[in-house]
Amino acid sequence: GVVIYGYSMLVLKHFWWGLFWCTANTVCVTVWSVLLKHKTENDAEIKGMNKYTMSFYNNLMGLPTFLILAGMRGEVALWGEILPNVSMKGWAVILSTCVIGYIISTSGFALTRLVSATSYQVVSNLCKV
Repeated sequence: GVVIYGYSMLVLKHFWWGLFWCTANTVCVTVWSVLLKHKTENDAEIKGMNKYTMSFYNNLMGLPTFLILAGMRGEVALWGEILPNVSMKGWAVILSTCVIGYIISTSGFALTRLVSATSYQVVSNLCKV
């Protein structure tokens, strides 16, 4: 995200637009971290979930947004053409990124139960470096 914001600010010369989206991203991530920590400690239903269940629901909640955006951009219509032509190496890359993403997600949910919201956010951002 930061690369896109930086590109928008520096190359496309849309400084304020890039700064707006960078700030919006920071605010959303901060609110998410604090809310997640609060809910995992205080909501009995969420507190009873394990890291795998939390990761499943988190990804499930993001799926409609993904499908709406893909549909709006016309990408869904191309899936029928693209997917049959993906090589075995391509499917291996897709599968490995899914597995790695799932491991990162479940590790993140496990971490939220162990540390403060601030510590979680620091670790989350350090992993991106």
